Amino acid sequence: VAFLRPDGSFADYTNTTYKELTAIIDQLPIYESDLAKLRVDRFNIMTKRWYAEGYERFGEDGSLKHYLVKAIEIRTPPFETIDETLKALGKDFALLKQAALKLGFTPTWISYHPYQTQFHPDPPLNDYEVHKLQISPEDRTSDLVMLSFGPDLNISMDGLTDEQVIDIGKKLTYY
Repeated sequence: VAFLRPDGSFADYTNTTYKELTAIIDQLPIYESDLAKLRVDRFNIMTKRWYAEGYERFGEDGSLKHYLVKAIEIRTPPFETIDETLKALGKDFALLKQAALKLGFTPTWISYHPYQTQFHPDPPLNDYEVHKLQISPEDRTSDLVMLSFGPDLNISMDGLTDEQVIDIGKKLTYY
């Protein structure tokens, strides 16, 4: 979910901090039953259904140094039916919207960044970060995260190469 800032400008990594977005998330509940269903990352950024989505910057030693944010992602736990999933997503969005509005942020629907067409980390990636980007297709496309705004797609098909998964993801994101 992308946001407009209290002054009406588009919230992104150039003008919004991790602290600002987590202040919204801090108002939202934790569902203990989600912990077994949703992955909690090693940096504890993803501990609820909502998390500040962005770009992790690492030191040469692999430690997290900085986190550039762009939006808040809503993670939907698995449900038996599409209807149950949509109902939960609607409820979770309503809670997020209420929390954001309290802090002056307005949710907005958008597919691509309205002002940026490329993301160039500043400072440039260090050797550790360059190596980390080669580990998986998800890591190799992490710069796209800063320019696109959901929905996220999970592509799981036997026999696809990493390059084919990336190509499918780019095409689906485009459409």
